[in-house]
Order: sequence, then structure tokens, then C-alpha cells
Amino acid sequence: MALKHPDRVLEMTMQALQRTGQRGIIVVGWSGMQASGDGAENILCIQEAPHAWLFPRAAGVIHHGGAGTTAAVLKAGKPMTISPFNADQPFWAKRMYELGVSTKPIPEKSMSVASLVERITELTSDSTLAANSMALSGKIQEERGIDRTVEFIERRLNAHS
Repeated sequence: MALKHPDRVLEMTMQALQRTGQRGIIVVGWSGMQASGDGAENILCIQEAPHAWLFPRAAGVIHHGGAGTTAAVLKAGKPMTISPFNADQPFWAKRMYELGVSTKPIPEKSMSVASLVERITELTSDSTLAANSMALSGKIQEERGIDRTVEFIERRLNAHS
């Protein structure tokens, strides 16, 4: 998502990662943040990365709360922090928090180094958050959503032929 203050958010995120001693991959995408390879040695800024590859390798994910990204984090079984902007994002932020797989949401306007440190610490140390994320991922894996959808369509097509 395009940020109102991309440089400020990048600097706060880098400071928060350094203060927590965590490594971070910052996927800048369309945020307006400038990806550069000259950050701290524990932080990598990149333009893009496949969620299905990256998220399973992460301790937690901080993201904008779009439905696709939220689904990818859920599938990976990782805890998350959502920084919602608009549209359906506030809904997903609230719902993930209610399900116990996300920290309290943090809109960009409320973001600070201290609030990011708090969320990163929770993402990487709260065992209940991690367990809830893994449990919900397991339920999602068992749903067979695509198979059930195809079966439904085939039943409908066969009923009308």
C-alpha cells in the first residue's frame, strides 16, 4: 500500500527491528519506501517476494491487511500485525485480532518506534499467538475449499443437463 510517510515508516521499522534484535525483510512494493541494500545487516529491503515462499520462513508478518495477504499469512500459520488503510483492511485487522492470530492493529497514523517494538516483541514471543496461528492454518488446510467448490459447480452443471 502507498504510505503517506514512507520514509518515516521505513526508519521507524528499521529502528524497531534493531531495538528488538530481530532480523527483518521489508518488502517495499508500492509503499513509496526506497529499497536499498545499505541498511543494517539484520534488515533486507526488497521490492517484492512471493508470499507463499516468504511467510512460512518468517517468525511473524506485519502487513496492510488486504484479503490476499491476510490469507497468505493464515495459510503460513504465522502470527501477524495489521496496519490497515482502507476498504476491507480494517475488517480483516479486527477479525484477525478477534481470532487471536494478530496483535492489536496499528494504523500508520498511530505508528511509532515504541508501538512497533511492542508488536514485534509480541509477534516473536507470544506462544498463544503462535499456537492460535498454527491451529487456524491447520483448519484452513483441511477445508479443501477448491475441491468443494469444483464439486458444487459440477453438481449444479449435472443437475441442469
